[in-house]
Amino acid sequence: MTAPLVRGRATGRGPGGPARPAPGVAVEWVGPLFRQAGDVRGDIAGFAGAAVRGPVGVPLRLSAAAEFDDAFGPPAADSFLADAVHGFFANGGETCWVVRVARDATTATAVAPGIAFAAHSPGAWANHLRIELRPSAGDRFTLTLTAPDGRREVWRNLTAETLPERFDPKAELPQGKSQSTMSVLVEAKIVDGTITAFDTQLLGGHDGETTADDLAVAAVFEEIDEIGLVAVPDLAAPRFDPGVIGEAQARLAAACEERHDRTALLNHPDPDALADDVIGWRQRFTTAFAAIYWPWLRTAGVRAIPPCGHVAGVVSRSDQAAGPHKPPANEPVLGVVGVTVPVDDERHGQVNEAQVNAIRVVPGRGIRVAGARTTSGDTQWRYLNVRRLFTHVQRTLAGRAAWLVFEPDNQGMRDNLERVTRQYLDELWRDGALDGRTEEEAYRVRIGDEFDGRLIVEIGLRPPWPAEFVVARIDVPVLAEGGGRAGDR
Repeated sequence: MTAPLVRGRATGRGPGGPARPAPGVAVEWVGPLFRQAGDVRGDIAGFAGAAVRGPVGVPLRLSAAAEFDDAFGPPAADSFLADAVHGFFANGGETCWVVRVARDATTATAVAPGIAFAAHSPGAWANHLRIELRPSAGDRFTLTLTAPDGRREVWRNLTAETLPERFDPKAELPQGKSQSTMSVLVEAKIVDGTITAFDTQLLGGHDGETTADDLAVAAVFEEIDEIGLVAVPDLAAPRFDPGVIGEAQARLAAACEERHDRTALLNHPDPDALADDVIGWRQRFTTAFAAIYWPWLRTAGVRAIPPCGHVAGVVSRSDQAAGPHKPPANEPVLGVVGVTVPVDDERHGQVNEAQVNAIRVVPGRGIRVAGARTTSGDTQWRYLNVRRLFTHVQRTLAGRAAWLVFEPDNQGMRDNLERVTRQYLDELWRDGALDGRTEEEAYRVRIGDEFDGRLIVEIGLRPPWPAEFVVARIDVPVLAEGGGRAGDR
């Protein structure tokens, strides 16, 4: 995994080392170019999809791919969720939310003498999970749990009184105990009857159904404000009709636009879609809060997967290293070995003009995201970094100025509001997030008149525009007869 881009300065010292005795240039790493404003982040992603196990409809906050595996298990059949989340972390993502979507999923259960059991989460994963009880000294007993996937738990010296401490997540735990000491396979409750030896299995678990509509609704993560990117890799599942996928993606993009604080990362549902296909697909969307990436990626197992999860990781890595003002393009895509459709200069130019972001193999530089455009028809919101920078400013100022609500509306309060706003925008400008040689060129702030109980702050920003086209002109002198330059005397 490559190191993120950080600010450096040429010095006579090595990174964290002593002074160099010999002449030369070294780089001293001094931290990210962009300072996150307090707790406001735009690099946190949200993923929705099908999973083998885990809570249904309950988003979990994860900080590593291993946490996803522990909570949701191995990849589900016909699902790309695990690939997307692993791709996110492989490409530098730090934090994401994941929600399992499953309609009418049921939980495997069993009733034994004196104890009722239920799987820790819905799904067929727990069917035939074996539970053995063996009495020990006095009223104590040992429970052994063996899951079909090979996981095993052995709980010794249990009693009817201590069983809830290990198997009932709703029980009040004794002081010093935590839910980390509870079973991750089953839940259990004491029922009427005498606890005796038994050997039983859980049955009745069903994975339910994952619909395109449910995926689109869940992926908005309505109750979670810190999310800045959303991706639904399972909207590319072959079981869905392309028309249904298009409607669900449009619904997701519209929800992101309505919230004004997150971006939907989309893709064509066909792994073998050509340039003309994805250009036609892109016409379904006209919002600055969505971006389309093409083509699909190939993993080491030659599995074709949608690019949205890996791209989310690339965007997150770019945010952490430079900030949301930097276009998340010309960045390497890690954890993949190729793309499903070769992209040459001609195809790249076609899709770029149609505001589709190409992912292509660059000789000597690996696989790279080669575009940073939204699907907006408005030229001022054409670039992803511009839209995301304004979103970042919006969220940050809302937090920094929150203390002013219900303060007396006088000149002192207005001065405070202007000071807070200018201070933050000045920080952005000095960090390189705004263009302009002076503050006046980079931003403007005007405190407007109060209207219907609202104090209006007008802000103008000059965002950096991507240098999409860099042309190097090489002058080759025309040689005259005799070998000299034309015009030489």
